[in-house]
Amino acid sequence: MLSAGVQTPEPLGELETHLREEIRHLRAAGQSDEEAFGAAVKAMGDPVVLAGDFGGAKPRSSLPLTVGAMVWAGAVLALLGFLLSRWVDGRLSLLLTAHIFALTAGYGTALMAGGLGIVEICSRRAGRSVMRADQLASALRRGVQAAAGMVVLGLILGLVWNAENHGRLWSGAPQELGTIIAALWLVAVAVVQRFAWFSLRHAVLLSVAGNVIIGFAWVGAVLLARGQGIGSVWQFDALVALHLFFLGLGRFSMPKALRS
Repeated sequence: MLSAGVQTPEPLGELETHLREEIRHLRAAGQSDEEAFGAAVKAMGDPVVLAGDFGGAKPRSSLPLTVGAMVWAGAVLALLGFLLSRWVDGRLSLLLTAHIFALTAGYGTALMAGGLGIVEICSRRAGRSVMRADQLASALRRGVQAAAGMVVLGLILGLVWNAENHGRLWSGAPQELGTIIAALWLVAVAVVQRFAWFSLRHAVLLSVAGNVIIGFAWVGAVLLARGQGIGSVWQFDALVALHLFFLGLGRFSMPKALRS
């Protein structure tokens, strides 16, 4: 890598970390030390390509992550304030307030993670990431875990509310089915990220794909409940198409060498 032009400590250290992680996973899979090292070096790719990705003079910033965290916190606080005002006015019960807050905050957290994934894909396409790989991987992992927890909590509270107000846990509404689909998706991704080998590339692509799943589970379910087709709102269709475009773009823009 030195001969390819990567000479500053930060990118060299990051590449070394990725290489060691790859070797560790390959050894755990049963390969010998020599086989694991050779396969890991090969998986890293062309040193010249990696130099262009890691060797720029400007250090990568955590600004997108900081801005994303501030936007998320502001939105959650605004949502909480709005719902609490409705509860104080007697328009919502405490149980329904908690259900709406948990579900909306969970969906919003997942969408924020997908937004970070889109920023990463676009910056990679432009030539170089604007975020450190380890910081982005941590943000995506924690975002999915938080979203999964809140959506599952919102689902449980919704079932309890149904039981108290309608005498049954399940009413068969499209929103309920959408919530279950979203919860299963988020929990599955969170479990895989926690207990299995996972590349940053996969985390980014799944975060963007998660936006599509959440969109159908949230907006699509509302449209179905209103008797409208999912394709009846062009703005929603355009957002889905845009995310699919970013997924295709990320498929070829994210280097396979990056490991979370």
